[in-house]
Amino acid sequence: MSRQFHRHGISAIALAGALSAFLIAWYFYPWKARWGRTTFPGVAFSFTPDYATAAVRYANGTEIRLPPAYGSLAYRNFMRREESSLPTGGLLCEYIPPALRSLALGRCNSEADGDLAGAEALMRELRASVASVMGTNFCYASMTSRNIFEAQGVPKSILEKALQNIGLVQGNMIDAGRGALAFNGLDTYPETGLPPALVLVVDHSDYGTSSQVFWRDEEVLHGDAIGDGAFRDVLRAVVGPKLLENAATADPLYASAVFAARSAYDTINRLDFGEEPAFGCCWKSQFHNCWEYRQVVHVCQ
Repeated sequence: MSRQFHRHGISAIALAGALSAFLIAWYFYPWKARWGRTTFPGVAFSFTPDYATAAVRYANGTEIRLPPAYGSLAYRNFMRREESSLPTGGLLCEYIPPALRSLALGRCNSEADGDLAGAEALMRELRASVASVMGTNFCYASMTSRNIFEAQGVPKSILEKALQNIGLVQGNMIDAGRGALAFNGLDTYPETGLPPALVLVVDHSDYGTSSQVFWRDEEVLHGDAIGDGAFRDVLRAVVGPKLLENAATADPLYASAVFAARSAYDTINRLDFGEEPAFGCCWKSQFHNCWEYRQVVHVCQ
C-alpha cells in the first residue's frame, strides 16, 4: 500500500512540475502575443528646424497625422547650428533635473544643455498629443530628421538622448529624405539591365532648402512650401520642366513621418522584437497586460 502511494505521489509531483514549467513558459514566451492578440500601432516623430510632426500607424492600415508642434527658440537655434554635442558636465549633471542645474555653480550650464532641453520640450508635447489620440500611454517611437548622417546634418545624438530622457525607446533613426523617397514608392532600384540613374530629393520650407541624390531618374519634393512659385521657377530652370512636372509630391508635409510610423509598426510587431521599454513606462498604461508582452511590443495596449 505504501509502495503504491509512493509511486502515485512521485507521479503527481512530476505532473505538477511539468504543468508549472508549461505555465512559466507560456507566460514568458514572446510568441504568445501572436495568438488571440491584435497588433500594435507604430508611432513616429519627424523633426524640422522649426517644428515637428507625428504620425501613428494602426493594424487596420489607418494612418493618423497630428498637427505640427512648433519648437522653442532654443530648439530652432539648435536645429540650425552646424554642430552640437551632448552636455559634458559629467555624471553630476546626468542626474540633476534641468530646473535645478543653476545650483551646480555653472558646471551644468552649456549650449548643448540648452539644445537638449529644447528638444525634450518639443518631444514631450508630441508624446502628449499622440497619447491623447491613442487613448493610452506608449513606450516606443521612431524618429526622422533631415541630413542626419551628414557631417553638417542635425546631430542625432541630441535627439536620441532627448527621446531617452522623456521615457521612450527607439530602434533606429530614419533620414527624412529617404523617408520621403520610400513614401513616394521610389525606394527600389531600376530593373536589371537599365543604366544607373538618379533621383533628386528636395526639401523646401520656410526654414530653407536641402537636397539629396539617390539612384533613379526621378524627383521627389517634400516640405511645407514646395508649392512656392519662385522656388518652382528656380527648380524648373535647374532640372528642366519635364522632371518638375513629373515630380512625386505625395503628402509633402507628412511623408517622412508616415513612412517612419509604418517602419515602427513593422518593427514592434516582429516576433523577434525584444527591446525593453523604459523603466516605469508601462505603469502609466490603462491596460493590465503591458509587462506580459514586454518582449514583443512597447505600445501598452
